[in-house]
Amino acid sequence: MKKIFPFLIILVFMVSCSLSDGLSALLDRIIAEKPAPVESNDIMTLIANDSISVISIRGNTIASTISGRTVDVELVNNTDQALEVIIPCGLIYIPTDEDASRMISVQLHRITFDAGETKTIKPFVLSMDNLKALPTADKTYRLELLTEGKQLEFANCLCMKDLPAEIETEELISIQLAMWMIDESSIIT
Repeated sequence: MKKIFPFLIILVFMVSCSLSDGLSALLDRIIAEKPAPVESNDIMTLIANDSISVISIRGNTIASTISGRTVDVELVNNTDQALEVIIPCGLIYIPTDEDASRMISVQLHRITFDAGETKTIKPFVLSMDNLKALPTADKTYRLELLTEGKQLEFANCLCMKDLPAEIETEELISIQLAMWMIDESSIIT
């Protein structure tokens, strides 16, 4: 193997040097046309350094069923480059209405924004507080990152699974009940 390696290096150099000018020009053009690298960061970092702004965070109107997509987050890219925004597991949505439940992201969500683009995204969230109101269009939220606790551990565990967010299923109902049961302040526990 040691004798073959130098031979392979020499062969690579020979092939690269023997390319025709037309093929070399084509390769140079393909390499030059690579898109600009996309900056990738979590939502809280991008908000902190003003790369993105939150326009609104509201509940949405999925009323008659349990769904994992009950919060709409409207964001705008403030930069002159594309950004990949990551909504991490454990991101919590704190309601402005004290009778509403806090919500927590339980699936990693990635979305790419072009420069100056505005998008509304629907991250996969679960309610954190039993016996409190679920999101509706009149409820607004602010963002925080949960840093410790059983609900964060559970959210990180769920983050590794592919969950059915769009429709009510036994699994979705079960994980919602589990999230409520591990809340230290829950009357269910």
